[in-house]
Amino acid sequence: MSRDYKAVFAKIEAAKPFKEGAKVTHKGDIGTDAEGTIYEITVEQGVGARIWLSPYRSGTPCSFEELELVSTAVSRYQKLSDAFDKLGVNPETTVSLTYEDDVDVIHYTGEAEETAVAETGTVEALVDAARSGIKFQEDLIEDMRDQDHLEDYERGDFDFESYCTEKIVENFYDYYDYIECSTEQYDHKRGNTTVTATLTSTAGCLLANENGVNGLGGWSVEFSTENGNMTIEI
Repeated sequence: MSRDYKAVFAKIEAAKPFKEGAKVTHKGDIGTDAEGTIYEITVEQGVGARIWLSPYRSGTPCSFEELELVSTAVSRYQKLSDAFDKLGVNPETTVSLTYEDDVDVIHYTGEAEETAVAETGTVEALVDAARSGIKFQEDLIEDMRDQDHLEDYERGDFDFESYCTEKIVENFYDYYDYIECSTEQYDHKRGNTTVTATLTSTAGCLLANENGVNGLGGWSVEFSTENGNMTIEI
């Protein structure tokens, strides 16, 4: 039996607006004030057939056919660009970028920071940002070379980003210019450690790299304006 490719392509086209970040209403909730945001999509045969919403709704994941589009998603780059324009941010304005992730730990052994650095996604996010093509004041890869942490890497032998992540996790005390850990103690044994990565750039450098900014999911940017400091979640 031949496949109806025209129908398949039409379905793919209809699914395009239902991207991560789009505001939607489930058709089962029409007539109520229930609204959600698409936060994850599993793509099947070119169409998002399994869509998760935030806040969570029973009956999800669902297909895009079960949803009504309220507003389309805005890219991270567009969100940042619009904010800079609205606030009149000069291209030379210094921008601090921060990424945080946390995990519950056993702190009394003295290994809370090692555990958190290994189990959170902060170091991976730091390496991805450093490799994004965005110009930062810091040069993570060059600093790794200076630490001799890349001397065993053979080009093409291992995924470079994964290699860098592994090396920084193993030697994170050498990267306190980039990574900071803080632990909240619940009691004498248990706690929660937050691992924070920080980079510095300018508004102009960020706006010069759309693809790089779109890859900065989970990062926040802080900068100064005439009205005070502003923080934007990318």
